[in-house]
Amino acid sequence: MLSLLGRLMFRSQESIQLLLQKPNANLTSRLANVVIVLLMINMAFYFAIDPFFESQFGNYKWIFVLLLPPVQFIVQRFLFVLTSRLGLLMFASDRLPVDKIERQSKWNLLKKYYPYTFYPTAVLSVLAAPLSASFFLIFLVFLGLIYMYLLRVQLLKEVFGVSGAVAFWGPLLVELLISFVITMIVFLLTFIAISVFNIPLAP
Repeated sequence: MLSLLGRLMFRSQESIQLLLQKPNANLTSRLANVVIVLLMINMAFYFAIDPFFESQFGNYKWIFVLLLPPVQFIVQRFLFVLTSRLGLLMFASDRLPVDKIERQSKWNLLKKYYPYTFYPTAVLSVLAAPLSASFFLIFLVFLGLIYMYLLRVQLLKEVFGVSGAVAFWGPLLVELLISFVITMIVFLLTFIAISVFNIPLAP
C-alpha cells in the first residue's frame, strides 16, 4: 500500500493509466477498506481530544467511530460521481458515449476507482489529526485537498478523454452550486423558523 501511495502522489497520471489498463479488483477492494480504516483513525483522534464528545456520549462515542466512516465514504463517493456526471453533462456532453450502457459503465468506473482518488488525502488527514492548529496542520490538509482534486482530474481525463480544465472546473462548479443551494435552503428555513416561532435573535 505504501508503494501505491507513492505512485499516486508522485506519478499520478501513470498510476491512473495503469489502473485502467490493468484493473486489479482485489487491490481496489482492499484499498476501499484501508481508506475506511484511515477515516476511522482520523475520527478517533478528534473524538479523543474533544471533550464535547466525551461529555455528550461517553464511551458510546466509539460506536460513532465505527459506524460513521463507512457512511462518510459512501456519501463522498456518491457526491463525487454525482458532481462529475453533472459537470460533464453541462460542459462536455459531446465527449460522453452515446450508448447508454457504455456511458453507465464509465460512470461505474468512477465509483469503482474512487478510493484511489481519496487515498493520499486520507493518509495526510491522519498525519494531520494529532497536530494542533498550526502551519503543518493547515499544510497537510491543504496538500490532501490538492491531491484529491488532482487524482479526480486524472481519472476523469483518462475515463472520458476530456481536458484537464473541464475535468477540474466542471465538477467543482457543480459542488459550489450545490453548496450555494444548500446554504440558501438552510438560511430560508432558519428565517421561516424565526418568523413563525418568534425566536429572539439575541438573548
